[in-house]
Amino acid sequence: MNFFVCSQIKAIGLFVTLFAYATSQDTGTFSTKPKDKEVFVGKDVQFDWEYVKEDVQDIQFGVVIENKNVAILVKTDNGTKQNNLHKDVEWVRDRVEIVPGKRASFKIRNLEMEDSRTFFCQIRYGNHGKTESDEVKLSVVGE
Repeated sequence: MNFFVCSQIKAIGLFVTLFAYATSQDTGTFSTKPKDKEVFVGKDVQFDWEYVKEDVQDIQFGVVIENKNVAILVKTDNGTKQNNLHKDVEWVRDRVEIVPGKRASFKIRNLEMEDSRTFFCQIRYGNHGKTESDEVKLSVVGE
């Protein structure tokens, strides 16, 4: 009986330790549900990014083109945003905005069929240069 109780206590202790470790790690995930979105043409879509780490240098939001991340907007630690003038994002650049009052939320207004792409959000941390990123697939459908 003592062995059974001891094993249960060890298992609970291991679970608590792993849970505490996992919640203390720098994590970022799209909170938009479902992760991959299907939205009607002409509507707006918003992607919300949540993260734990405080030492954020900048947050980039953009589109994946030929397996490369091309940023559309960059939100820096002092709240400014930069709009990338890269020709590969001309088709959507003027319709993307940072959602005010949110840590890392981006909206695409007035969706068009060609907006059916894979978008990314990347968090770059301060002094140590570590980055975290994730992707979300957007499918725009006709009404």
